[in-house]
Amino acid sequence: MFLTEKSAGSDVGACQTVAKPLEGSSYALSGEKWFCSNAGAELVMVLARPQGAGTGTSGLGLFAMRRHLEDGSLNHLHLERLKNKLGTRPMPTARSF
Repeated sequence: MFLTEKSAGSDVGACQTVAKPLEGSSYALSGEKWFCSNAGAELVMVLARPQGAGTGTSGLGLFAMRRHLEDGSLNHLHLERLKNKLGTRPMPTARSF
């Protein structure tokens, strides 16, 4: 999941990630997330504010984002840093989106 942001902390209603509609039912997401619970997942959930939506938590949408596009290429996702951790190494955590 990509939910929190540096600027918002635990206040998810202050989310600044924007979801711009594309053709069909797709969206382009733009923003920076602070934490990802499993950076190697094939499908992640991302909080973003659709263009024109209201403020606060009621204006947010939850989007499913695939790691790979339909043609097999990687989606446009950039991980800034993986976190060194003990224990569950098969599920790397990261900061940034």
